[in-house]
Amino acid sequence: MRLLFLLLSTLFALSCTKAENQSTKTVNKLEMKTVAIDVRSQAELETSPAPGAIHIPLSKIEGGHGLPEDKKTPILVFCEAGGRASSAKSILETKGYTNVKNIKDWRAWNKLQASNSQVSE
Repeated sequence: MRLLFLLLSTLFALSCTKAENQSTKTVNKLEMKTVAIDVRSQAELETSPAPGAIHIPLSKIEGGHGLPEDKKTPILVFCEAGGRASSAKSILETKGYTNVKNIKDWRAWNKLQASNSQVSE
């Protein structure tokens, strides 16, 4: 539960807002999109989908295919139980990514997605 709260707080901070004109209270959203990367195998993905995440198996992370160009992009990595996500986080940090979080497993991602959709509705 604490991890979910921290993740929601991080995502909220990343989608901060700024008033352009106080008299009309016009709001402009500043976006820095968070990228979620599922490092599980294709077979795992097929049995337990993670909508909204990019699928890059751990074996492909080292090659950099499909990774964001901006190394400051917030990235959430996950797998089945957290072990491969931990390896992916280390690899991404070695490649220069500065804002990588291991959220452990796909269940945490799906809960986060469900929470966000309830808030935005």
